[in-house]
Amino acid sequence: FYKDLLSKFNTDNELTDEQVYMLLIGFAQQDTYKPYTQEADQVYDLNNQEKFDEAISKANELLKANPLLPALYKELIFAYRKKGNETLADNSQKKLQGILNAMLYTGDGTCDNPYVVFWVREEYTLLKYLDFKKTGGVNTGTCAGQMADKIEVTNLTTKDKTEICFNIMPIFKRTMGK
Repeated sequence: FYKDLLSKFNTDNELTDEQVYMLLIGFAQQDTYKPYTQEADQVYDLNNQEKFDEAISKANELLKANPLLPALYKELIFAYRKKGNETLADNSQKKLQGILNAMLYTGDGTCDNPYVVFWVREEYTLLKYLDFKKTGGVNTGTCAGQMADKIEVTNLTTKDKTEICFNIMPIFKRTMGK
């Protein structure tokens, strides 16, 4: 099931939010899943040095092991746009949006119904996607009976302050070897 969904995601990305969420769950069961990976930083550094061809090559290489890592798609979008390849930038953006929309599918960010995340750094990607910025503390606690990160944020448009909660059980389970 996982391989079929991944193949479809890689070829046409016409998956529902629920299917992408199932794909994320399946990926979290793979040996290549690393919830604390910093590999996207290598691509970021190449983009910062304006080595866009190398960044694209490195990102595509890393996607073989981490096919759903949002940070890699963010860097690909940037590099492709700098190279003037709008088609591939748009394809990467659709994949990134598909992953983020799947995370949104999992909840509403409240403690009663937190968003499920698979990489801690992507909590901040999702916050930015929702027009929030971390402006306060980050606490780990329990939400809906699961381990969760609770982040104090400000909506960048309305300036309202609130707390967004993330279920981090997939990360915790991998870290604990379960």
